[in-house]
Amino acid sequence: MPISRGACLLAAASVAPLWLAGCFGSSTPSPSSTTVHLPDAGFGQDAGCPNTACPRGATLDLVTCSCTTRDAGSSDALEAHDAPGSDGGEGGSVGPTEYAFVTDFSSNVWAFGVNTTTGALSPVAGAPFDAGPQTVFVTVDPSSSYVYVANNLSTTVSAYSLARSTGALTPLAGSPFTAGLSPSWITLNGAFAYVVDNGASAISIFAVNASTGVWTAAAGSPFMLTTGGVPSSMAIDPSGRFAYLAIDNTMGTWAYTIDATSGALSEISGSPFAESATYTPPFAVAVHPSGKYLYATNLAAGTITGFEIDGTTGALSSIAGSPFAAGMNPYAVVIDSAGKYAYVANQTSNNVWAYAIDGATGALAPIAASPFAAGGAPESVAIDPTGSFLYVANESDGTVSAFGIDASTGALTPAAGSPFRAGPNPTSIAFAKVTP
Repeated sequence: MPISRGACLLAAASVAPLWLAGCFGSSTPSPSSTTVHLPDAGFGQDAGCPNTACPRGATLDLVTCSCTTRDAGSSDALEAHDAPGSDGGEGGSVGPTEYAFVTDFSSNVWAFGVNTTTGALSPVAGAPFDAGPQTVFVTVDPSSSYVYVANNLSTTVSAYSLARSTGALTPLAGSPFTAGLSPSWITLNGAFAYVVDNGASAISIFAVNASTGVWTAAAGSPFMLTTGGVPSSMAIDPSGRFAYLAIDNTMGTWAYTIDATSGALSEISGSPFAESATYTPPFAVAVHPSGKYLYATNLAAGTITGFEIDGTTGALSSIAGSPFAAGMNPYAVVIDSAGKYAYVANQTSNNVWAYAIDGATGALAPIAASPFAAGGAPESVAIDPTGSFLYVANESDGTVSAFGIDASTGALTPAAGSPFRAGPNPTSIAFAKVTP
């Protein structure tokens, strides 16, 4: 089993070469690399179902390890979505209104239909889809037309168009796009895309063609970080004016203004921002939907830090009561679209901590019954477009956990059929909302 990236970070906190070569990879594989090599497999075969190889035209159900063949008269392989992924009736005449995409730390991106009533996932026909080596992050553009995947063991981002009726992915013209040494995170901001490069300590900036989804390198890209270090995640405020970056070996969160015309980044005075001299390096950052607050997870300390965002300058100041306790190795954070709840995936304690957010102060308060058990080494946490379900990518056991969210309390309840198989080592999950 590959070493988890969170474990690598702690082991290599003071040794950058070990982090680059042994955790996220480098431009060439090495004996210490954690590249996942899938066994020789037939069409539709998966490492989680090693004895099942489906014929072309059939779909592999990763829950039952069985093959489903569509009827000769069916259209767009809708049968592959009927249960549990479809919102349609018995005839399967309506496909999913949501799709989920999962990277698996090998060379694939998985696609699932989402049942918006139960939260259950079912693979779409043709999944998984080929990407580059060591897929670590996936995101979907706001129009749900394009899907982008960071390939950490190469220098590229794979880009796809999304078939809205089936969930299938088709590579865009010119894909994959060169994006630094080791792309690890993608953040979209209107006409621009930002790719965190943890191999070169840089941010690659691209202009995005809204009509085609194709990227073109922006003038001055890549943006080299003055601090050096290993950047791990990036978040942009809802106004699109400010960007925030977590860099693992710096004692604070870095803040930048964004040029609306060129996409260029300029460091905000006072960066990096820290709550105290004992502040530990942040790993993941998320901005509250109101644009008033930012939250950063602190791996080594087992906490989450809250900041208030100055709406004029983008500068950060600590929220009263921060930092807030989390689990062991808090790896990822997500905030619901209403701004009422925050959820943190803890990679070592294998759970999700849930918090109620005070809208007036930004302070976090644990939700009753929190933390909630997840799978092995939770590495990513995301909320579906309806806001009804939360999903956790469990890196070490090859699954995605699904939970229903109680709108009144924020509490989590496991969805029927959860967890769902999703390749060897799920690392990231993103959603598309479509009109059937």
